[in-house]
Amino acid sequence: MDYLKQFFGLVLVAAIGYGLYFVAIKAGGGPQDLTVAPDNTATFTGTVTANDTSCFDKNSGRCFLLVKTEKTQVFVLYNTGDTSFCVNEKAATAGRNMKVGNNVRVYGFYKQEKNTHTVLTCPDTGYYIKPF
Repeated sequence: MDYLKQFFGLVLVAAIGYGLYFVAIKAGGGPQDLTVAPDNTATFTGTVTANDTSCFDKNSGRCFLLVKTEKTQVFVLYNTGDTSFCVNEKAATAGRNMKVGNNVRVYGFYKQEKNTHTVLTCPDTGYYIKPF
């Protein structure tokens, strides 16, 4: 009977440890899935998988990051090539400086077209792309 109590005690300790491990991973800043607010702004963290900076080289087109979150890939448009629309130079510079493999936190205007999740940081200086 004592062996049975010890066995169940060991299973309980292992289960609690396993649960605390996953809570610690979440709290530690790993990729977090997209959260969309009622005003269509989105906040998320993830890892940069691509950075197209061609709008700076050609002075036209658009520049964007592809960011992998916990569950999805997000297209982050940080420069549209249109200075009248893209007023957020700080986010454009941050986006341009991101490298593949960097972890980022993004806040911007969210829209979904078909199966593509898009976050725009251009239209407001309060939006951001930050390393974390």
